[in-house]
Amino acid sequence: MKKITQILAAMLLMMGLVTAPVSAKVISQETGAIVIGEDEVIVDDLYLGAESVEIAGTVKGDVYVGGAMVTMSGVITGDLVIGGGNVTVSGEIGDDLWIGAGDVSLMGANVGDGVTIGAGSVSIDDTSSIGGSLLVGSGMLDNRAPVGRNLMAGAGMLKLNAPVGGEVRVGAEELILGSKTAIAGDLTYMTEKDLTLAEGATIAGETIQTESPRAMEGKDWDKDREEIKGALAGMKAGFGVFSYLGALVVGLVSLWLVKKPSMAVAKQVEKNFLTALGWGLLVLVLSGPALLLMTFTGIGLPLAMILGVLLLIDMYMAKIWVSMTVGTLLQKQFGWKKMNEKVVFVLGLTLFYVVSMIPMVGGLVKLVALLSGLGGAWMYLKSVKK
Repeated sequence: MKKITQILAAMLLMMGLVTAPVSAKVISQETGAIVIGEDEVIVDDLYLGAESVEIAGTVKGDVYVGGAMVTMSGVITGDLVIGGGNVTVSGEIGDDLWIGAGDVSLMGANVGDGVTIGAGSVSIDDTSSIGGSLLVGSGMLDNRAPVGRNLMAGAGMLKLNAPVGGEVRVGAEELILGSKTAIAGDLTYMTEKDLTLAEGATIAGETIQTESPRAMEGKDWDKDREEIKGALAGMKAGFGVFSYLGALVVGLVSLWLVKKPSMAVAKQVEKNFLTALGWGLLVLVLSGPALLLMTFTGIGLPLAMILGVLLLIDMYMAKIWVSMTVGTLLQKQFGWKKMNEKVVFVLGLTLFYVVSMIPMVGGLVKLVALLSGLGGAWMYLKSVKK
């Protein structure tokens, strides 16, 4: 029975981390920095996870990185996927660049194909080049690099001062097109303020302005606002109660059927919280591309579908495991030594849901629970394999 539960737990905790290239090289550490030196050449796909990651060498394959500070100045022949806080890219990427981060800077970067970025701020200088399309969602975007195909972006402030080989579709509070802007296709835009078009900027196709949401400001919404707000609040409360009861049932069943692995994951979160948080971020960043790779192979599609479902299960289970951790901490804090594990879990889950309902704070709590729960699960899986 022990073996069966361990195998079941391992299957549930895989979360899409099995990737198409079986020989991929994985380097990770809890603290400090990982440095791929200028003289290093890695002929393999590479997975990196650390507080700080610097890639100055050559990687003949795809690279996946998770770190608070990421710097890439080397050469990557395939894709580069980054999840981090502060990201600086100044090297050469043969294929696509994918980034999810706080602040992103591309300085002297040469990207062979498309660039997709979600970040607080994005700055791309005029010594960079993008062979494919540029897709960005950010608070601020300043692009001065030529774009080979299309540009699609949404930002608070959007500055473009470079040639674009295809069409441009953008939405921004403020849109500024500099003198070096040369759009080969149509420009479709939506702005809160007037478009700023510098002398010398050219648009070969049509210029189409779509209606801003503020164009509807003349409509009187006050009459229905309170009713709508009350209905939404009621729906939110109803869904919250339903979610709590569902999580309660799932957690209690887990403690009945797979008690040992469930408590072991919670223990990992308790003892190694920051490490679990880092692993959770890496899992979340890498699982999507991994599933995508398997899907594109055709043969790996059934496995990708199975692992995708398992990933969704584990993302749901993350709050269950974290609630067990919270309950255990409460038990230790108040000296409830004889309290049953199920009661401890109920207390932890209740506190988790109460805190997650607090405006502003709740979203952060849910994100931390998701990342630390996934990270704790991956750490447990690693310990089972040893």
